[in-house]
Amino acid sequence: MGLLRASLIFVIGNFTISLMQKKHIDTIPFDKLPIFGNELKKYINHLVLNNRPMALLIIITLIEFIL
Repeated sequence: MGLLRASLIFVIGNFTISLMQKKHIDTIPFDKLPIFGNELKKYINHLVLNNRPMALLIIITLIEFIL
């Protein structure tokens, strides 16, 4: 069971890292939010691109909690 869980965590972590790139983050339509759209987009881009290890750690922790 440990090998199955480890392989799932690796696959999900690798998929998550591939999504944390600027071209994928720019496809999120924050412009459609009425008031704070542009500011929120800048803030999330900054957080995700500068704190990639922390975002990955949070995602893996949530997945481990679910499994």
